[in-house]
Amino acid sequence: MNLGDTLKFFRTKKHITQKELLPTHIDPSSYSRIEGNRRPIRLNDLQSIIRNLEIHPDEFFSYVSIDEEQDLFRSIYYYCSTHLTNQKYKKKLLEYYYSLENNTHKDLRELSNYISIKSLFHPHWAEVDGMSSEEVNYVYNLLLNKSYYFQYDYILINNLVPFFNSKQTDILFMKAFPIKDEASRGSYVNTPNKKRRKNCLMLIKNNK
Repeated sequence: MNLGDTLKFFRTKKHITQKELLPTHIDPSSYSRIEGNRRPIRLNDLQSIIRNLEIHPDEFFSYVSIDEEQDLFRSIYYYCSTHLTNQKYKKKLLEYYYSLENNTHKDLRELSNYISIKSLFHPHWAEVDGMSSEEVNYVYNLLLNKSYYFQYDYILINNLVPFFNSKQTDILFMKAFPIKDEASRGSYVNTPNKKRRKNCLMLIKNNK
């Protein structure tokens, strides 16, 4: 759910009116636009509303989808991974893949998605090109110059381990693991990265 839908979900589940929920300086008409995703909300106001809802912020944000486009990509990607012959969803994923392929200025999220598609679907779909040495070296140098790794970085590492040489793999693995500040990073970061660390170790072992 987006932010407005999440606010409305918790408010209605707790049988609270908009007026009862609001900080005194926000009028109901303004808040109605917030729940309708027609107006942004300031962080301190959101904190006040979550407090008035009497729920933990972690629980609230576990329901919130900040990046709906990425959530849509993941749902199609994972569906296609188990339904390789479904033409409807294959077409959707390929359309996104082609848009990334033609984008010469990918941000980290787009690069991560692009590499993920190539890594998983090239062996199954003729429409998806294999990984080029230029792409592998570009990502390697990008990751090499980082001192702190986030989720998209770990996705790139996991997908490209089979394409790195042994020296590249060893260098990146020494830099990326153990995960820095692991204890203080949320489950959204930790759980996928622990799985990817295990996957990386298995891939490294198989490659050597």
